[in-house]
This record gives sequence, C-alpha cells and structure tokens, in this order.
Amino acid sequence: NENENEMKDENENDFTQFDSYELLLKKIMTSMKEKLPPNDKNFTRLILEIPLITDWAFNQILEYCHDPERVTLGLSTLRDLLISQPAWREKIIKILLNFTIDSETVIRERAIPLLANKLCDLGYLKPTIKQFALEQIKVATTKENSENQNKNLKTENQQEDTNNQSEVPSTDADVSISDEELKRRFYSFFVVCSKEQSLLSELIKAYSSFPPRVKKIILTQMKLQHQTEQTLPSLINVIRDFPNGSEAIVLHMLTILANQGTQPLPLLVQSIKEIYEQKKSSMTQPIRLLIPVISSLKESEFIGFLPQLTQIPQHLLTLAIKNALKTPAVIEPRSLIVALHKLSGTTVNSLAETVQICLSLQNIFTRELLAATLQQLVSFPEIPTLLMWTIMEILKKHSGLASWVMSEIMPHLVTKKVWANKSLWEGFKLCCVKFQPDSHPVLISLPVRVLKSLIDTTPQLKVKLAEYSSTHKVRKEVLELFHDDSGKQDKEKEKEKENGTKNSQKQIEVKTNTKPENNEDDKITSNKNEKEKKQIKAEEISINNTTDISGN
Repeated sequence: NENENEMKDENENDFTQFDSYELLLKKIMTSMKEKLPPNDKNFTRLILEIPLITDWAFNQILEYCHDPERVTLGLSTLRDLLISQPAWREKIIKILLNFTIDSETVIRERAIPLLANKLCDLGYLKPTIKQFALEQIKVATTKENSENQNKNLKTENQQEDTNNQSEVPSTDADVSISDEELKRRFYSFFVVCSKEQSLLSELIKAYSSFPPRVKKIILTQMKLQHQTEQTLPSLINVIRDFPNGSEAIVLHMLTILANQGTQPLPLLVQSIKEIYEQKKSSMTQPIRLLIPVISSLKESEFIGFLPQLTQIPQHLLTLAIKNALKTPAVIEPRSLIVALHKLSGTTVNSLAETVQICLSLQNIFTRELLAATLQQLVSFPEIPTLLMWTIMEILKKHSGLASWVMSEIMPHLVTKKVWANKSLWEGFKLCCVKFQPDSHPVLISLPVRVLKSLIDTTPQLKVKLAEYSSTHKVRKEVLELFHDDSGKQDKEKEKEKENGTKNSQKQIEVKTNTKPENNEDDKITSNKNEKEKKQIKAEEISINNTTDISGN
C-alpha cells in the first residue's frame, strides 16, 4: 500500500508539472501568434526546440496549415519536424500526403511542391509515398466498382418485385467519388510518378478496368517528367509491354513525350518503331502508336503507312496528317494528295475521307495548290479512280475554279476517254450538269456517238447544248445531231397533223353515209301512202258504179 501511495503521489506530481508546462507553452505560442508576422520562423524554431510537443501544440501547427496567411509556415514546420525527429515521421508524412489531395486549394497548392521537391527525395520516405500513390488508383477503382454494384443491386431488386415499393437503401453518397476528388487524387499520383516512373506501369495495367469518366480524368491530369536520352529508357521499359485495353493511355503518354521538345528525341522515335513492330500482330490498328512521331518519319516511310492510316478513326487521322505537314513537313501537301490518288490496298471510301480531311485544312491546301495538284493528276496515263470525286469536292470549296477546271482539266479527261470508266463517267456527267454553262464547250467536244448517248439519257443538257450549238461554231456532225433531232420532231408533228386530218375526213364520211339511209325510209313511206291512195280511189269508183246499176 505504501508503494501504491508513493506512485500515486509521483503521478500527481507529474501531472501537475505537465499541466504547468502546457499552460506556459500555450501562453508563449498564443503570444507569438498575436505579435509575430504570419511567416516568422521563430514559431518553427520553438517547436523544434521545446522538450515535448503536446497534442495541443501539434494541433496548433495543423491550424497554421489551414490558415491562408500561415499555411507556408505550418507546412515548413511539419517538414522540419519530420526530418529532425524520427518519432514523428510516420504521423507527419501521412498528414502531408493527405494535404496533396485536400479539398482546400491553398493548402493543396503548397503541399504538392513540398512533396515533389523535397519529400520524394528522402529515401526513408519512398516506400510510404509509393504506397500512398498506389492507393489513389485503388480508391478510384474500388469506389467506382462499389457504386456500379450498388446501382446494379438496386435495379435487380426493382425487377424482382415490381409490386414492392421498398427500395434498397442508397449508399451512393458513401461509395461514389466526385470528378473533383478524382482529379486531386490523380494529380497527386502523377506528381509522385515524376520521381518514381515505375508506378506508371501499375496505372497502365489498371487502366482498362476504369469506367469512361475515370479514364478521361486520368488523361487530362497526366503529367510526365521531361525526358532526356538518359531517363527515357526506363520509361520506355514501363510502356513497352502494355496490355490490351490500355492503348489509349499509352498513346497519350507517347504524345506527351513527343511534344516535350521541338522534335521528338531520336531514341523515342526508334523505341516507338520497335513497339509498333512488337504489337503489329496483336494490337488493333497498331499504326496509332506512330502518330506522335510521324513528323520524324521519312517520306517513303509515311507513304508506306498511308493504307493503315486511312483506316483509323477520323480524329486520329486528322492528327496524323497535321503532324506530317508540320514544318519541316514529312511530305509536301501536293505530294500527299497525289499519293492518296495512287494508293492501293484500301477502300475508296477511306481514301475519300482522307482527301476530305486534307481539303478541310484550307490554310495548307490553298486554291492555287489544289489547281496545281489537279494538273498533275490529269497528267497520269490512267485517270485516278478518285479524281472526279476530288474535283467535285474542290469545286464545292472553291467554286471560282469551275471555269478553269472545265477549260483546263476536263478536256484532258475527254482525251483519255473518260466515258470508258463507268464511275468516272458518272462523276464527269454530274460535274458537267452542275457547272453549266462552263461545261458546254467540253461536252460539245465529245465524240458524236458519246454526245448523242449523253443527251438522250440526260434531258437537262439537251436543250442547253442545242442553244449553245446554234450560237457557237461547232462541228458539222454535232449540228446535224441537233438538226436531225429537230427534223424528227417536225415530222412527228406533221404526222400528228396528218392523222388529225384523216380523222376529220372519216367523221365527215360517217355523216354523209347516214343521210341516204334516212331518204330510203322516207321513200318506202311515200310508196306506201300512194298505194293507200290508189286503193281508196278504186273503192270510190266501185261504189259509184254500184250506184249507177241500182238506178238503172
């Protein structure tokens, strides 16, 4: 009992001393806060030199961190305390890491540079920092999956018992994660990755499991350390063996790397070519990997890749074309159009879409350049299949070229017997119909047989070309073609007139033949009446004779 009493007395004494110590510490720190400037480092010095940091004192440091005027002083105090006093490291590093994803912008913007420039370089903190970074991936995956499972469970429950109005309690508030929080978490992750590039491999592996909105946020938040010939190999090793489903994030990473300088590093170009060859048989549209470094390819290489490039999505194809035409250009704009018209191994529709993308870049594919390109295309021994479509598209954008096209380009197509190719001929006719009267001279120059077939099947051209022929000097055969056509029309009219006259005569004959029939009937009636009269007269004579006899 005596020992217990002694211990009790000692504990009470200790408590009294601690209470006095903390009371004094509170007075000092409160006074410093009131009287010293917000960034006065004497606060840090006091914390580092006092014999015991009480819970109250530590909370004061955290309050400084959440004070916009003292946040820098508070963070630097935690940093110095972490470095100088190992006993505090585990607690402080967790606090500082969580500050990098804090919802308060001020504290987050101060904590991130501290993490990137100081904490990541401390070897004894690397395991904790790497683990924290990986947790950001897991949190995004876990919360998204939990949210989806909860929604699926609710849907299944409603389908199972539509009569029951009770619902599964919503836990969306507990499991969902906002876009803003995702952005903060992945931003912090990429800050750590700038020092530990190996962490990117974990993100690449997990990428395919993320829902679309998380993938979008990852791509927008991604930051990569500026690479050199010395640092690049380690990052390439991380990227090289990416799994299926992670193509988008890898392509985005390669694009960032390629844009870090005026031209991609030669080592990057070579490495991407190697990855392309490696993935060529297992990846869908592996040509996408080369888009970031297309500006560094040779012209022959680029033309060799064109059949594959025409098959990729339009937004990627547009990017590839722009990259190829950047100064210094891999290929001249005119040569690109020509190469597309000579290309084989792809569909006409794919080629047409590619040409259309080129024509949409009007600051590059100017009116003058397109005119020169058409002249080159019509000089080929054979007319390119896509040529008429290209001409129509050019005239849609540059209608002022119509007269020039009809006088300088279309005659070459007539010389090359454009009508021999059905698809080209259809395009030729459409173009000529649309751009009248500029097309009349080239149409009149067609062989008579072809022209006759054309006007017979295209009525809208017939009258216009006849008018043109009557006012311009044209071949005799063409004049006869339209003259014969007019003669036929006149003969048809005369024939119709003749037929009309004959019909009138027939009607007259019918009327004439009808009158004799009526006269005959009248004649029969008249004869009958005469007979009746004679009979009456005979009867009268007979009566008279009878009278005479009676009298005698």
